[in-house]
Amino acid sequence: MAALLRCLGRLDGQDADSLRSRLRDAARASDEFVERCCERLPLSDLGQLMVLVQFLGLLEDPAVVLPILETGRDEAIAELADATLETMGEIVPTAVAPAWDDLADDLKERACSILGRIGGETAERLLADCLDAHDAPLRCRAATALAEGGFFDRVPDLVRRLESAAR
Repeated sequence: MAALLRCLGRLDGQDADSLRSRLRDAARASDEFVERCCERLPLSDLGQLMVLVQFLGLLEDPAVVLPILETGRDEAIAELADATLETMGEIVPTAVAPAWDDLADDLKERACSILGRIGGETAERLLADCLDAHDAPLRCRAATALAEGGFFDRVPDLVRRLESAAR
């Protein structure tokens, strides 16, 4: 995986796109490949984590989103995990949405930051839902992400929440 990442780093344009496409196809060809890679995340040292997170991000498979988000709990890998998820784009909110209600607040906070930078309808809905969370840091993170993401249609929701908190 590390060698493939190095090769990809030396390519640009069409050549890089072609290699990424071939990697995705190879990963999809095996029913267990992505699952096994995700299972290795909690067992890996920092160097292995860095390679696995980057490699899994290249696959653009929704199944890797939650494992990468959870891996980012480790401060040493958090920035890379978040950046990897951000580059995956619209796949992230779609993958996170079904599990949103079951996510721990710390994961929701991190996800809010990522969703604010990704944007889209699903991200906007998830962020707006967090405005009513019981956890104050989560509400603050969601409000900040809505502002950073330019979700200006959600300003009334934010004002409603601020008025509610003021009471």
